[in-house]
Amino acid sequence: MSVKNISVEQAKLLYDKKVKFIDVREIDENVAARIPNTKLIPLSEMQNRWNEIPKDEEVVIYCRTGNRSGSLISQLIPLGYTNLYNLDGGIVDWYQNNYPTEQNI
Repeated sequence: MSVKNISVEQAKLLYDKKVKFIDVREIDENVAARIPNTKLIPLSEMQNRWNEIPKDEEVVIYCRTGNRSGSLISQLIPLGYTNLYNLDGGIVDWYQNNYPTEQNI
């Protein structure tokens, strides 16, 4: 099984359906800007927190551009995760499409 990449348009449809989003960027990145109502699990903490990612519901994983989140998903697939989507383009594309963001600028 390979990483399921989805566009920001597809992700927005899932967001509107209240699908869980998880931000894997680091705390300082999340503080600067984030997609509202998402959970933060920084990659630097993932070794101890990966079990917080549910296996029984759809989950969108995102980072800045989709590279780190895609890499994480490829590591979780062998652990039995089949329900994860990588936000291709990350929060950068999300923001550029004028989708909801919270920013501390």
